[in-house]
Amino acid sequence: MKTIVNNLFAMLLTISAFANGNPAKTTMLIENEKISISINEVDVSLFNQTTYDAENENLAFDLNDEVTFVQIFDGDNELMFQLPVMSNKLKIGSSLFGEGQYKLGFMMKGTEKIHFTNIVIN
Repeated sequence: MKTIVNNLFAMLLTISAFANGNPAKTTMLIENEKISISINEVDVSLFNQTTYDAENENLAFDLNDEVTFVQIFDGDNELMFQLPVMSNKLKIGSSLFGEGQYKLGFMMKGTEKIHFTNIVIN
């Protein structure tokens, strides 16, 4: 019994040592009455320009590196789409989104890490 308690205590200490009490800082890429897009501050350097064309209802992303895939997640973090891109420029019609919260996951060429943006559609 003592071994189990000691192991649980050691696991708790390990988990608490790696836990970060500071939430990631975010930066707004776009914010208007229709849409807001934010990203973790550490990933801002990936994006050259992000625009929303209200007339055509398109999101446009211009990135520094090639995007291999973009993943679109709904508000429940369920994967809706995974689309091949193979470019540093990406346009997505906002018709894919209804009102609510979404995430876009950008998979960059040569890396396994996914860089997420948070999207809120009003």
